[in-house]
Amino acid sequence: MSLSWSDEQLEALIISVSLAFVSIVAYFVFLRPARNNRAVVVEQQQRPQQRPQHGIINGQRYPTASAAMAARDVQQITEGTATARVAASNNAASASTTNQANNIMNDDSVHSLIAAHTRRPPHCSSSTSAAILQHHEGVIPFRYTLASTHESRKAKEQQQQQTNNNTESSSSSSLTQQMINRKDRARMFTKLFASGNTAGIATPPSRGSNVVVSIPEIDVGCAKLKRVLFLLGSYYNLFILIDTAAAVSADKLSSKYSTNSVENYKQEKQRCKELILLLRRGNGFGNVDDEANVLSEEILPSHRILITASVSSRVAFVRQLPKTEIVIDCEQECYTQLTRFGFKVILYKLSNYNDDDGNKLSSIGKELLG
Repeated sequence: MSLSWSDEQLEALIISVSLAFVSIVAYFVFLRPARNNRAVVVEQQQRPQQRPQHGIINGQRYPTASAAMAARDVQQITEGTATARVAASNNAASASTTNQANNIMNDDSVHSLIAAHTRRPPHCSSSTSAAILQHHEGVIPFRYTLASTHESRKAKEQQQQQTNNNTESSSSSSLTQQMINRKDRARMFTKLFASGNTAGIATPPSRGSNVVVSIPEIDVGCAKLKRVLFLLGSYYNLFILIDTAAAVSADKLSSKYSTNSVENYKQEKQRCKELILLLRRGNGFGNVDDEANVLSEEILPSHRILITASVSSRVAFVRQLPKTEIVIDCEQECYTQLTRFGFKVILYKLSNYNDDDGNKLSSIGKELLG
């Protein structure tokens, strides 16, 4: 049995389908009620996020549902990263504030620890506070050193000792030693600051000034030189530069010189020790007791005795030393370079002086003390 459609039936079917399609289109276009967009947005925000079925998320269309899910995951990760950054920034600010407070406490603790364990130099008086030792620009002021009261203390000790021994001339002998020192110092200043000195200084610097004296190595053992250094060291902050250029040049020409830098360093270190011991060794001069000429640690600390082998090294030291008042040197080149930077330099001449026993006399000792 075959089914066949007549022309009337086919025409009626087409008309019915067309009417149904037109009705549906008319409903969606003209008859469907409009929805409130704000209500839709609130509903979407309150509605829990579900897996999109048609590739639409947050009102934006994506080609597939998988692409929409990937976009949502990226958005969540971005929002989480931004939140994490804000939290990390807050934590960093809080940690920075805590670290600053800890640093303040640590700085206070460090300062108190340094003040409690500050090493006291051997030439510093016991009454000097730790604050003065920390803020002295590398050089302790003369009034806080033992050298400033050396003569008066020695006079009191000698007077007390002679009083205990029931000696009648206790006061006169101690005063005599002080008077001898003052007279010798006055005579030395008169010659040192005469009108013909190269620095053009009419009066001596004030007591406690920084004074640098350069001496050749060959003059270290001279008794008059030690007397001059003692009188200067008990009145000024004294710094000694021992010039070993001649000895070093002689060693390089002899078999004593080694090409090994370590051996050369050991030799120079041993030479420095020997020169310091020779400089501190007491020698009687004139009518002055041998003890009065000893350059002890409190008069001339070891860290203020330097060994130099060139003019440039002496110039560099003087330029680094704060508030240098006078430099006493024996080389014209040193005088030229230092005066160029505004330093006051007194230049003395090297001469070959010998005593009655044929020992070498220091040029500066001979000129200042006769």
